Amino acid sequence: IVIIVLSSVVMILESIQELESLPLFVPTCEVIETAITFYFTVQAALLLAVSPSRREYFRSAMTWIDILSILPFYCKFIAASFLSEIGGLKVLRLVRLLRVMK
Repeated sequence: IVIIVLSSVVMILESIQELESLPLFVPTCEVIETAITFYFTVQAALLLAVSPSRREYFRSAMTWIDILSILPFYCKFIAASFLSEIGGLKVLRLVRLLRVMK
């Protein structure tokens, strides 16, 4: 519960624009967010490893809450890597194409 509260506090503090001007605020928040996400990722992986049934593990609502809580971090990480390699304009074209195909 302490880690969940810490994560919530960091998220709230990140939303305060005045704090972004502090020299070490943004990097500190990023380090804390990364550590918390790593903790929850390891926890989910360990739960999967010791689960007697993978089917039952993925049927649990708590499993999906865990996955959905760490997914934005990895999406942001992958998107940042992807954008730096191929350029933002190509990604925007791809998103537009996917929307049209939908």
